[in-house]
Amino acid sequence: MRPDLLGGRRKLTSSSSIDAGIAALIIRIISISGNRALPKATGEVLRSARRARGLTLRDVTSSSHGRFKPSVLGAYERGERSVSLVRFCELAQTYGIPPDRLLAEVFARLDPAGRQEIAIDLNRLTLVQGEEGKVVAEFVHRLKSQRGDYLTDVITLRSGDIEAISLAASQTPNNLLRSLQPAVRGPRRRLGDLGDRGQ
Repeated sequence: MRPDLLGGRRKLTSSSSIDAGIAALIIRIISISGNRALPKATGEVLRSARRARGLTLRDVTSSSHGRFKPSVLGAYERGERSVSLVRFCELAQTYGIPPDRLLAEVFARLDPAGRQEIAIDLNRLTLVQGEEGKVVAEFVHRLKSQRGDYLTDVITLRSGDIEAISLAASQTPNNLLRSLQPAVRGPRRRLGDLGDRGQ
């Protein structure tokens, strides 16, 4: 991973959590781009989305006016062939799913811990010790400002926030989640899948 991608900064900038999420996504793509897990997860998500809509490979070829041949779609779905971002977005549109939602599902399969949603009890945030506590407190302060939610005692860290915070704290998402346990309210939950994985 190249440290100059984020200007050498480890801490989240004050601009927004969206910038931090994009930076986390870029780092994640770079770190797994040489890994066969990315095409495999992408293929699984594409297959799940297609099957959830009751489409066959030939149906997709027909509805895309021949842009996607069954053999190419099958290779994408098996993870044997990498799909470009443009083609991924075209397939998402063919399936009637926003491309960012489909991409989020790919990353949820690659790193489920980083894509969880958790509720943080702000009254118990001081129980989180060390660098993690400081980074989370800064992140939560920015989120409250962005959301205009100054009176709440609980804030939800949404999909990707855990990954962004863990990168800023130089921790894995699982280690960060363990550190956050004293401040977590209720059970941790993962965003729902697009379809049945068992198909």
